[in-house]
Amino acid sequence: MKRKSKLYIAIGCSIALVALIVAVLGIVRNTDTTDPTYPPLLDAADIYDQAVAEVNAQKSICATVSYIKETTIGAEVFRENSQQQLLYENTGAEEFRSYVTESLTAGTHTVEITELYDDGQCYFTVEGIPFRCQLTPEDYLARYTPITPINPEIYGSIDGIERNGEKVISFRHAAAPEDWAIPESCTLQYAEGTAYLSKEGQLKKSVYIISYTTGNAFVKYSVSVELQLDSTQTIPAPSDIQTYTPVEYIDGPRTLEIASGHLMDCGNIDAAYLEKIHCQLFGDLRTTEISMQTNHTNGWFAQVDTTVTVENTGKTGSISTKHQTEQFQNNTYSVHVDDVDSTENQEVSKNDMRSYCQDILVSTVVLPEYISNVSVTQTQTTLQLQFHTNDDFAQLLKSEALTYLYQNPAILQDKEYHAQTALCYLHIDKSTLLPVASGFQLTGNYTVDDLDYPLTYSADQNYQLYKTEH
Repeated sequence: MKRKSKLYIAIGCSIALVALIVAVLGIVRNTDTTDPTYPPLLDAADIYDQAVAEVNAQKSICATVSYIKETTIGAEVFRENSQQQLLYENTGAEEFRSYVTESLTAGTHTVEITELYDDGQCYFTVEGIPFRCQLTPEDYLARYTPITPINPEIYGSIDGIERNGEKVISFRHAAAPEDWAIPESCTLQYAEGTAYLSKEGQLKKSVYIISYTTGNAFVKYSVSVELQLDSTQTIPAPSDIQTYTPVEYIDGPRTLEIASGHLMDCGNIDAAYLEKIHCQLFGDLRTTEISMQTNHTNGWFAQVDTTVTVENTGKTGSISTKHQTEQFQNNTYSVHVDDVDSTENQEVSKNDMRSYCQDILVSTVVLPEYISNVSVTQTQTTLQLQFHTNDDFAQLLKSEALTYLYQNPAILQDKEYHAQTALCYLHIDKSTLLPVASGFQLTGNYTVDDLDYPLTYSADQNYQLYKTEH
């Protein structure tokens, strides 16, 4: 029943972590600045401007940035949260350097990321896999929440209080969202900011909360930035740089991890999978089509329809087809194969079926360890990531293809083989930032008597991650 997977099985962790982070960060709407118990803060806007100017004048800054993002579509909620430690040196100068560590969770999948920016190069790791990317300091910093995230010019109300030795300034009635916090197009529902200053007027912490709609999604996003202006930490020099794989798109591996997390965690999915393996040497063609639905709105339901067709286009001209329907409903698994009556298997649990579905969903998404480059292009609606892969991945696909195609793959061991390319792709919806498609393609040649016989193996999968009915 289990299908081979080249990807993650997400390690479960409690969603209660999100609630804990909210409590720790204090990310709640702040109404304290109208509390008559505390004296009002006169000239709150000017005091904030002075605090921001002091931050901008710093050459080195240490910050803790945490965010929580919830995207709701129909009955499905996609959760993402991150905790980042940032250290910037020589801000605003050509010699700018940065060191960042991040713990990122998408759904229930957590990944550790590090970045070292030095001399126009970012050396970064994703789950310990090393990459590097060339980009300007401006492009590098644009990927992060600003150190001073609140722009007072877009708020209709700015007021503050002095409370327990600190100054609290609130920004309300936003005319527009902060431009760093939103996708290209959205409709603002609510936004506010709060700045916490020391008694001496130093900016210590900023909190920004926004909710908006984009496409058919409703998004809540909360971010906290805590500053340490007198940090004595230093940034290490890059080492072993020859071990870092150069990539064109710095956020490719990170985007891959987020997409995998949402695929593993989503409960309402429609997916369509098409796989083709063709070995021209023996004239064999194997096609696998899978249609899958899962739904957790009223109990957990899953159905997987699989059709496998094997055709010999050479001497025999034979064709065989097998169709199988698997269903899990009311805590009961059943399977129907071709014309055989449906049978039930009480030993297949909900977790078994869910893991099986997850394997299918991520089977077309490449692991970071196989990436040799990643680039990105944009259409009007999607970000399209293309991954070049290394020889290990090409060999993995070849072995998998032959195992699926032949009972005895060793019949090809003595044939000369040349791998050409193994490419993967991932498409992300620009409005929701959720995956909509992924796939891979291997092309290679067997050479016999100076003639080339292609071996091709491709798989394409389309997702709709927020179905509410089955």
